[in-house]
Amino acid sequence: MDIFNELKILYPEEEWKKQREIIFNKLSNNEQAARLYESERLYDRLLQAVLDSPDLYTLRAYENKLKKLYPQELLSKYEAIVRDMASRTSDRKRYREIVSILRTMKKISRRRTKSRGDCEGMAISL
Repeated sequence: MDIFNELKILYPEEEWKKQREIIFNKLSNNEQAARLYESERLYDRLLQAVLDSPDLYTLRAYENKLKKLYPQELLSKYEAIVRDMASRTSDRKRYREIVSILRTMKKISRRRTKSRGDCEGMAISL
């Protein structure tokens, strides 16, 4: 990340945008790209990196940056993860983790302008 920021300083703003695209295109690791998208405030790309990630870790890592801008997309991603986890759950630890995720979903849902029950209906249908 330091090298990225040092490189950024070397270019005028318009030239930097071209250079960073070259860097983004060469990245194969979604997590590396997500960190750079965050630092460049490219939240639409960050959201896509989070949605493309198969794990809960990436979603949790960027939730605070994205929840105000993309609450519905985050809720949908959480729902997909919860459904997957619930389909293969076998112990209390996993159930506790699912409950924790559902609570997170409820908090995100409350911030939306729509009804507060969006994730509650999903939880009942599990």
